[in-house]
Amino acid sequence: MQTTNFRNLYHLPSKKISFLLLFFIVSLSSSGQYNIQQHDDKNNARKYSYGIHLGFNQHNFQVEHSQEFLNQQEILGIEGVNNAAIEVGLIGILHPKEWLELRTVPAIVFGNRDLAYYDTTEEESPFVVTNETTSFDIPLYVKYKSKPYQDFRMFVIAGGKYRANLSYKEASNNPAEELLRLSKKDALAELGFGAEFHFPLFTLAPELKVSQGFLNQREQNDANAYSRNLSGLYSRLYSLSINIE
Repeated sequence: MQTTNFRNLYHLPSKKISFLLLFFIVSLSSSGQYNIQQHDDKNNARKYSYGIHLGFNQHNFQVEHSQEFLNQQEILGIEGVNNAAIEVGLIGILHPKEWLELRTVPAIVFGNRDLAYYDTTEEESPFVVTNETTSFDIPLYVKYKSKPYQDFRMFVIAGGKYRANLSYKEASNNPAEELLRLSKKDALAELGFGAEFHFPLFTLAPELKVSQGFLNQREQNDANAYSRNLSGLYSRLYSLSINIE
């Protein structure tokens, strides 16, 4: 009597597994064909909806050097460090039109905002000033949506946000001991795009955004060389988020 070797089930080629997952997602979407029309009708009736926001972003600083940097020879260069952060928040949505939304996504952001200093020593690795930061973002967006194709459509999104630095601490009595102080607030402009996948009970909307800060994040501290060689620090972010609505 021939026996079945169940271990062979675990040797499916990765391409077949990927195809099965893709087929499952497409089947799930097509099984509820035109969910997008039902969702639009519901939003038009009540004019608002809610959701959950989960995201990742990469933060860096646009660095502006001071006149002091040009007059000294100890520090050769200052660069922002690419830091990853996690975003968790809620979504509030107004639906004035089927193709237009007004959105706010208050979120908590956990991550670092670091700077790398290259000096005249022979060490290859730079000296990194680390700033562990927890922030609270309050954005406001306008979202323009394309015409749907079955249960899928694209969108573009634009707006801005206010960012409060929850990790901000008051200055110490000895400014020379504080390597770098960052501001307690920021304002950023944002632009992005994404796609909506409409399922029977929810909408899944992955989204990509780029953000540029307009407020100088460097607080004045001429008692410290690490701060004295800077005149401006401006935030720049690249974000990938998943919105469940």
